[in-house]
Amino acid sequence: MTRDFSAVVPNLFDGCPIHNIQNITLFHGTSRKDIKKIVSEGFKPSSSEDNYLGSGVYFFDSENFAIWWKFKNDQCLSHPMQKIFDENELTDKELNEIMTRFQTQYGVINTKITDIRYLGMDNFKIKEMFNEIYECLYNKCNTKEIFDTTIYEFLFEKMNFREKFDMVVLTTNLYKLTNKTGFKNKAPQALIPYRIYCIKNMEKITNISEYVINENHMDSCIRFMALRERPSW
Repeated sequence: MTRDFSAVVPNLFDGCPIHNIQNITLFHGTSRKDIKKIVSEGFKPSSSEDNYLGSGVYFFDSENFAIWWKFKNDQCLSHPMQKIFDENELTDKELNEIMTRFQTQYGVINTKITDIRYLGMDNFKIKEMFNEIYECLYNKCNTKEIFDTTIYEFLFEKMNFREKFDMVVLTTNLYKLTNKTGFKNKAPQALIPYRIYCIKNMEKITNISEYVINENHMDSCIRFMALRERPSW
């Protein structure tokens, strides 16, 4: 989007309740080479077009999801995940090899957050307001290329959301519906929801340190990955 629509878009969020999280530990998966720099110098907000909630630093409230998000595309996981598909257990040797690979290439950083104001996208009323702004921008944009990322950037850069909120929070889930004959479109797998935290206010990210990952974390995470990537039955 090249035009500034702030003058024609209604400020639907005036009077919107501002919620606070008083104390929470969040986790961020990253490359091994970046850990020392982040711990010593702090985070820099990502501005990639792929950022679903717009620019910021992305976290999870579970270390397992932080591992999954960074590690999920590593080729070393193909065989272990296939074993899980086939309902076989990983050997201690296989798990140790995966741990070594992760510790060599990746890591998890945790931070303790206190008193942070957040825009909760799980609230139906807020989602309705978000959708109305989406529709308004869509109708006024000549290119017709409006994505959720664009809306969040518009809200925080043009509608003064940075003065109201430090973070955006959204809940999604990990599992897919099964395609097994007789159950398709009828029996979903059990849902494991996870929350994505996009922090916009860098001053709120303090007490940064590396989080130690052990075999139990890795075993749980591989099962999450297998369920996420499981092929159609």
